[in-house]
Amino acid sequence: MVSSSWLKLINDLPLSSEILGSPGGFYASTLEWVAIDRLAQSQIDRTYTSIYSKNIIVRTRLPKTVNGEIPPEFQQQLQTETPEIFIVTIPEGRAWSDCAIITPDDRLLADISKAYAPIERHPIFQKWKLRPASYIKGTVVVLAVLGGGHNYYHWMFEVLPRLSLLFASHIGIDDIDYFFLNNCKLSFQQETLAILGIPMEKVIECNKKSHIKARKLIVPSLSGNTFDVPAWVCNFLRSKFLNSEIKSSVGDKRLYVSRTDAAYRKLLNEEEIIDFLSRYGFEDVNLTSMSVTAQIALFASAEVVVAPHGAGLANIVFCHPETKLVELFPPTYVKPYFWFLSNHIPLDYYCAIGEADPDTSFGKSHSYTHNFYIDINKLSEVMIIADIH
Repeated sequence: MVSSSWLKLINDLPLSSEILGSPGGFYASTLEWVAIDRLAQSQIDRTYTSIYSKNIIVRTRLPKTVNGEIPPEFQQQLQTETPEIFIVTIPEGRAWSDCAIITPDDRLLADISKAYAPIERHPIFQKWKLRPASYIKGTVVVLAVLGGGHNYYHWMFEVLPRLSLLFASHIGIDDIDYFFLNNCKLSFQQETLAILGIPMEKVIECNKKSHIKARKLIVPSLSGNTFDVPAWVCNFLRSKFLNSEIKSSVGDKRLYVSRTDAAYRKLLNEEEIIDFLSRYGFEDVNLTSMSVTAQIALFASAEVVVAPHGAGLANIVFCHPETKLVELFPPTYVKPYFWFLSNHIPLDYYCAIGEADPDTSFGKSHSYTHNFYIDINKLSEVMIIADIH
């Protein structure tokens, strides 16, 4: 471990991070780098293509609750702004881990180098020496995103949509030599890549120490806020994964999506909930062992979906418009992410907030892990206002 004083000394040396130290700073945006590079009359053949302009989203389909009150977590999100969406080509550009893009002049591009910290404290700036970059004499597209290697939601809504920007720029799979991706060991990753026509032999799987440099590095921008999915992402996923047979399916199933296999945020009285919902014709489903295609077909066949908050609800993007969704929350973790999503389809959205597990040690665990209960009487009232008989 190098001390902070030694790290500063190393990073103050006039050396490229390809030799020693970390990158020599950052550009606040990719567009800033492009503008400065143009002013410098650089001879590199970089391109920047804007795909979608900044946009204000006003959410008009409000969540429905038993008491008619909108939870404050939802009230704070009635309006949002989406960033400009673009794709950039960086000759001799570098990618490090799943969270850093580095320009030929050894600067980080902040808007496409996402980390769990402000850009000034990006993990790459804590490194005194990077692993030597593997040089690739070809065209590489960066699809990897922070946290995209294991979670179904992040894979579907952050990793794969970057391909949409590639296609919108009239760049085909055959034009690309390699795709720089999070690890692709999970079945849902391999299945979705196959559907989208990306052969595994073109995949370079990254890890926390990966460092590549490409003759031509193509980087589609991130879609924006991780959980505030824009409409174009939903449209892309529906266009690529909903085939004609699935589209023509009748939405008549009533589904309860179980979190039995989840490591945390379990619904502790789930058996009671399942028994109650069975009287309304619901079937309980566990998505863990299902293929992506089967999950898509299942949600496309739904009339009503009831589920605790969790990544499996990413599949609501494949529901028919006006499908009813009842989302169940623990009181310590009320996040409106799937309400955002439901506004794009659009879905008929309801939510209910449960009761905390009295055995939870609130000071020793993160709120997103807390198990909870849902009162049957409250769920019964939701069924009434949702007109589910």
